[in-house]
Amino acid sequence: MFEALSPAVVEIVDVARAEARLARQHTVGSEHLLLALFALRGGAAAALERLDVSAEAVRGAVRRGGWTGAPAPWLSVEAAEALGRALVLAAANGRPSADSTDLLLALGAAGESARILRETGVEQPALVEAVRDLPGVEVAPSRPRSTAQAPEGEGAEYPLVDGFSPAGALAIDAARVEAEICMHAAVHAEHLVFGVRCAAPELVAAVAGPLPEVSPGTGVLDGLDVPTRPAGLDPDEPPPLTERAADALEAAFSEAAGAGASAVSPEHLLLALLAVAPDACARVLFDAEGVGRRVREHLP
Repeated sequence: MFEALSPAVVEIVDVARAEARLARQHTVGSEHLLLALFALRGGAAAALERLDVSAEAVRGAVRRGGWTGAPAPWLSVEAAEALGRALVLAAANGRPSADSTDLLLALGAAGESARILRETGVEQPALVEAVRDLPGVEVAPSRPRSTAQAPEGEGAEYPLVDGFSPAGALAIDAARVEAEICMHAAVHAEHLVFGVRCAAPELVAAVAGPLPEVSPGTGVLDGLDVPTRPAGLDPDEPPPLTERAADALEAAFSEAAGAGASAVSPEHLLLALLAVAPDACARVLFDAEGVGRRVREHLP
């Protein structure tokens, strides 16, 4: 997961795990990544200081949980999305790896971290300007969201890949629901492949041949040999992502950016899964050989 992240961002992820433990949360969320930025005296922390955002203010806004068991080392979908956005931003600015300022801009774009920043009075345009004002930092112009996506009354700029398309979001939701129904502790790559199969049956039929229609709860992944959901966990808390599943989501953002898309679709997610977890694709869907080429041919 960390090959395309700078050493500083890798350290930020480690600090975020510690912050999640302090907040008694089972999963590392985007809010913990935001809080961890203050631990490294880098560009992101400097930009936040310019905006009068303190670690104490962010920590006070982070929701505390009631988890007392061993913390999961895994990321939430939101946290993996933020890292994926950071990789896209780094590539847009010609950098080989994502640094703390890329991650800060990604965290300000969506999710719990963006909510906390808004609560402290910081909107995305101000965040972008604060990063641009840092010495030696280049920020490529980002594309505004479409009218349908932008919050009412806002004309903010956002990272080059906004998030998931409706079908992409449906694939992620189906993966999470299937993990919950099966009482699995986390969303694995197999769940993501299953999600693609649920959300984009036409795509799967086009690249892998006809397969029976499925939906969460049909028992396709009942026999997956993975840890089960721990007792005592809040039933409303969504399952986190394993490291390989997080890898796939981050790679899907890069696939979308490389294709010039503004959102991650099931096609991008499937291409990422074929690269990161071909065995999971074979287990849930098909023999992966040659499928990647056919998925790319299927893209508009």
